[in-house]
Amino acid sequence: MKKALFVLAFAAVATAGCATRYHVTTSGYLDAAKPAGIPAGASFSLVPNNDVPNPLFDDEVRAKIERALAARGHRIEPAFSADFLVRYRTDNTGNRILTTRPERMYGPSVVQRVYVSGSNQAYNVVTQTDAIYNVPETLTVYTSRLFLEVVPRGAAEGTRPVWVGDSITESANPDLREVIDYLIAATFKYFGQNTGRNKEVTLGPKDPSLVPLQGPPPPPKN
Repeated sequence: MKKALFVLAFAAVATAGCATRYHVTTSGYLDAAKPAGIPAGASFSLVPNNDVPNPLFDDEVRAKIERALAARGHRIEPAFSADFLVRYRTDNTGNRILTTRPERMYGPSVVQRVYVSGSNQAYNVVTQTDAIYNVPETLTVYTSRLFLEVVPRGAAEGTRPVWVGDSITESANPDLREVIDYLIAATFKYFGQNTGRNKEVTLGPKDPSLVPLQGPPPPPKN
């Protein structure tokens, strides 16, 4: 049943075009040893990813995360003066699944001679035979993911993060450039919070939370 529901949702994403709505599952984790978490107005610096296949796209993602932080009232500063560092990574993996779709198939026409009771009149009745069959179909499902972790400035490698955000969505869209805004917006809906469980966030192209992600990144303060 779960698979069938997923296929229906997937088909909706595949055919909705510009009206596509993304269903994002997001979780936030707060270090229980540091319940104060992230204070309002704290400053951040994003740690660039040096070992990525597409550094230009990585720059776009970093800029969007900076805009999301600024929209929440946080400052973007150089790493040596920021209160926290943000590490992030993205992933987009395609998997092929086999499913079925209903399709009506028509057979040959059948002609029947019908006689009217009590008379010599007769009529030809043409019947079109048809049936519904489940036709096998292969679809490609793309799993897109954004992972964020916030650590104190100067934290050594392996230091426990103050906060972790993990967002994932499945769709027919292979272009992570078109999906990343939805992942970021869903993540920042619960930024700095311990969600306690997975949260389901549905976002469409006109959702107000996407607006701050467009435009130039906030300049670092000297």
